[in-house]
Parts: sequence; structure tokens; C-alpha cells
Amino acid sequence: MRHTALAVVVLLCAAGIHAAGPVTPYKAPRTGDGRPDLQGVWNFSSDVPLERPAAFAGKKFFTREELERQRVAKDQASTSLITYPDNGRLPKLVDGVRRAPGAEQTLEALVQRV
Repeated sequence: MRHTALAVVVLLCAAGIHAAGPVTPYKAPRTGDGRPDLQGVWNFSSDVPLERPAAFAGKKFFTREELERQRVAKDQASTSLITYPDNGRLPKLVDGVRRAPGAEQTLEALVQRV
């Protein structure tokens, strides 16, 4: 009886593998010049603000009632994306420290050279 059951299991597995067909490896879509095609909708929106509102300066997480009042997605219980420092706000800039130029400053410098 055991040999018959084993033979049936082996036959069913073989039939399943045969029915699945040959394995074709996944090929990522490519653009005309061969680069990966990353076209599509990329949504980086979040209901959680970058900086914590001043009313919640000392709170890292909302209570359920605050969540409902703030209309923040329930799976995102954080009060801000910034978690350090503890107040959840961007630190003030220090005098005398140069900032790295942003896109606007770089473009402005390029236009002045032309």
C-alpha cells in the first residue's frame, strides 16, 4: 500500500511539473536604447508631514483620537517624518556655515557664465 501511495504522489508531482511548462526567465522591460524602462506612476505622497506641527512638539505618536482629528492614515501613527531631534522639526541653520548650492543657485551660476 505504501508503494502505491508513493507512486501516485510521484506521478502527480511529475504531471504538475509537466503541465506548468518550461520556465521562462523574467526579463525586465527595456527602452529602445537598452536601458531599464522605469516609466509609470511613482507616488511618494504621504499624509505624514515632514516637520511636526508646533502643537505636537513633544509627541512622537498620535493617539487614536488625534489620528482621527488629523485625518492621517491609520497605519502611519507618526506625527512627522523627522524623528530626531525630539521636537520633530528641522534644526535651525548655523551662522557662518555655507550651504551646498541647490539647483536654483547652480542654474543661476551657469546662466551668469554664458
